[in-house]
Amino acid sequence: MTDCVTVCVPVVHPTLSRWSPLGFNTTSEIRARKGHESKGTTPPVMTSPNSSLTPGKREIMEATYRALEKHGYGNLTIQQIADEFENSKSLLYYHYESRDELLVEFLNYVLHEFITELDLGERPPREQLQYLVDTLLPETLEERTHRVQLAMFEMRSNAPHDLDCREQYIEVDTRLKSLVTGILQRGLETEAFIDIDPAVEAEMLVSLFLGTRARRLTVYDPDESIAELRTGIFSYIDRITAP
Repeated sequence: MTDCVTVCVPVVHPTLSRWSPLGFNTTSEIRARKGHESKGTTPPVMTSPNSSLTPGKREIMEATYRALEKHGYGNLTIQQIADEFENSKSLLYYHYESRDELLVEFLNYVLHEFITELDLGERPPREQLQYLVDTLLPETLEERTHRVQLAMFEMRSNAPHDLDCREQYIEVDTRLKSLVTGILQRGLETEAFIDIDPAVEAEMLVSLFLGTRARRLTVYDPDESIAELRTGIFSYIDRITAP
C-alpha cells in the first residue's frame, strides 16, 4: 500500500481520466476546469497519496486497469495483469505476491484518484451537489467504463470478506460523506438550503449515490439512460433547497 502523503496539484492520470473507471463525467470535468479559467481562479490544491508512486508502480496500476477492462474481476489472474505490463514481469511479481494483494493497492489507487480529481470549484452549494450527481452518475456509460465499474462493484461486494478491501471502501465512503456534509453546511450558512442537519442529509445523499450506482450496474445496460434515477435524486435535492 502507498504510505507517503504529500500536498500536490491533483494527479491527472492519463488512463483513469480518459476511461473514468469510477464514473467520472469527463465532459463535466472539462467544464469545471474551464469555469476556473474564465474566473481567473485555479482548482484547489488537494492531497493525494498516489503522488508517491514510482513510475513502475503506476504502470502496474495501468496494466491492472487494462486487465480488468478485458477480463473483469471474477476471472482475473495475476498472469493476465502481467500480460498487460510492458516492462519486466519480474518487477510485478517482486512487488505483489498475489492477485488480491495487487487489487487492494489498485483499489487504493483509483479511490484516491477519484476523490482527488473531484473539483467542486466555487460553485454555489446547490450546483456543487449537481456536479457530484453528474460526476458519479452520468446518464449513460461507455461499454469499457461499465466493465471496469462492474469490477469495482464486485470488489465492493467482496469487502465483507476482505478486511483490506473493506478499509478502502470505508475510507472513500467517509471522505465522500465529509465532502457532502461540507457542501450542505455551506448551503445552510448561505441560506441555500432549508433548516437541515447536514450530517444526516449527507448520509442520505451518499446512500442515494451509492445505491443508484449499484442499481445501474445490476439492472441497466451500459448505454441505457438512468435519467429517471437521476431525476429522483435531483427531486430530493430540490426538497432541501430553500425557495
